[in-house]
Amino acid sequence: MNTEELKIWLDKPEGDHHDFKEHWYHKGQKPELVKDIFSFVNTVHHDDCLLILGVNDQRKVTGVEDDENWRLNQQQLIDFMRKLPISGELIPRLGVETITYW
Repeated sequence: MNTEELKIWLDKPEGDHHDFKEHWYHKGQKPELVKDIFSFVNTVHHDDCLLILGVNDQRKVTGVEDDENWRLNQQQLIDFMRKLPISGELIPRLGVETITYW
């Protein structure tokens, strides 16, 4: 995703393709992270879905550079999902991207 694509998503209300979160999940919110990921897995469509971090409920970019919560890179997120007793060999395709937005 680039900044132009982000602007397009910011113009759309949250739905079954994307969700905004102002902050990274803290360690006590692991179940919430899993719920959010699997809610996208269980949609009727098979399109890519996005959890967009650093955006508040008013769809304003707040950023996560100063966020002290449980930050995961792509490999850490994949490893976390693989360790879940419910995932087995079937885990969703996951990716983590950083976008610089002004």
